[in-house]
Amino acid sequence: MRREYEKPPIEKLAEFYQNTQSFWANTNQNVRRYTKKSLTQGWQISTVKNDQTFQDFLKIYNQTKDRQNFAIQTTKYLKNLFNQQNSRLIVLYNSQNQPQSVWFGLTSEQTLTYLYGGNTEESFKNHGQYLLHLVAVAMGATEKLRFYDLGGYDSHSGYGKFKENYRGTIRNFLGPIDFVLNSPKYSLISLLIKFIKIFRR
Repeated sequence: MRREYEKPPIEKLAEFYQNTQSFWANTNQNVRRYTKKSLTQGWQISTVKNDQTFQDFLKIYNQTKDRQNFAIQTTKYLKNLFNQQNSRLIVLYNSQNQPQSVWFGLTSEQTLTYLYGGNTEESFKNHGQYLLHLVAVAMGATEKLRFYDLGGYDSHSGYGKFKENYRGTIRNFLGPIDFVLNSPKYSLISLLIKFIKIFRR
């Protein structure tokens, strides 16, 4: 099946990487080494949002969930989030056009935030996860966003150790944040909850 690909191509990413060495100099040696190496592994990159790339995302995300045994949101929830104007998607394909690595995130004021992702063994062997983050950094720069947020952090987990290598600033928030996708429905439910609480008193 032919898939639609969108820039940045590998050549442009390699140029971006070279032109932003002041940023990459703050990361550790492994990040620099494997990011550079990821540019030579024959990856094809898609940042297109359509039904096919969403299905490709779901496939790799679910495989990763099953392998690592963690819970995920429902397909309906993810699709709803995917359909929002501020959602972003990156999918890496191998030379046989098969998805191997995925990245899903959102833009908000000044920030591109990584929410969900996954990799196959082929991606790990060919440093796909490093290329995903290079594409995300380039995407944020193109959209003139100040911050790239790598998402949740746990110092005891493998992904936490991976994120530490980027040597960013750890930001702490008061708690979970809900993205309201349907404002009227959310307002109505919130109002009903308030009335129920008052009635129970």
